[in-house]
Amino acid sequence: MVNSGFNKPPRKLRECIEDLQQTYRVLPKVDKDGYSECPFAEDIYAKKQRHELEVANHLDRLKHEKNEVIKKIHALKNTLTIIDSDRESIHNLSAYEKYEQAEEKKRKEIKCLRAQLERLQLQINDLEILLGITGKKKWPNGNPESDASLNSSILPTADRTRQYTPRTKTGLSGLQRSMDNLFSSDRNRNINVSTGEKLK
Repeated sequence: MVNSGFNKPPRKLRECIEDLQQTYRVLPKVDKDGYSECPFAEDIYAKKQRHELEVANHLDRLKHEKNEVIKKIHALKNTLTIIDSDRESIHNLSAYEKYEQAEEKKRKEIKCLRAQLERLQLQINDLEILLGITGKKKWPNGNPESDASLNSSILPTADRTRQYTPRTKTGLSGLQRSMDNLFSSDRNRNINVSTGEKLK
């Protein structure tokens, strides 16, 4: 049975994507020794790393779902081969019509699964691009450590702490411009990948 809700990524995944994007946009400048003018730079990098792990876990689940869909398609194709083979030996009109109906049903299921497979692949591609972009900015001294006593609500956000946002002479960096475009739309169907809503 095809999941009718596959076109719209689950809310948890959309939240993880948004959290990672927002955290990435406010990453403070840090030198090779880990020094930054931002007093909680390491906490922000640790937060980004946690969000990356969450997105990576979702990516693994999407890949698993993709493999399951591929298995279902192969199974249905095998069933079609059997139906086609058996139908050749049937001479009863009523039975023949039932085989044709069964064949049509399986073909429709395959069509739906192929559409699901394509959409899953688009989501997988986008998450891999996202992780590829955010993964280029790392804490210079191994894994960043987060101060457990620091209230996450005081950490900078894209709206609150623009002074810590890396910029170039032309404004946002190339990576940040890519982030702004990422998940903005389904390239083939004008679907917002983050929300699953149709774009006007």
